[in-house]
Amino acid sequence: MTWEIPLFAVLGLLVGLAAARVAPRRFGDRPRMAAATGLVAAVCGGIVSRVVLGGALAFLGAAAAAVLLVCVASRPDGAVTRRHR
Repeated sequence: MTWEIPLFAVLGLLVGLAAARVAPRRFGDRPRMAAATGLVAAVCGGIVSRVVLGGALAFLGAAAAAVLLVCVASRPDGAVTRRHR
């Protein structure tokens, strides 16, 4: 398990950086946010998947968590907007 956590972190960084590179307009001037979100999501998702599923399925869980949370963190227009009523 000790060697898996750095691998989860690298996987999350790769997912976040790939998302920021593929869709730069969705992250605007915050590509580091995508990388950080991918890193944290992959580590947390990998640990939870390792406990629940075990084995090699932990990497699938880490990748799925990273992709989903990076997608949630992206904005379609690349800007943070607030709506006031």
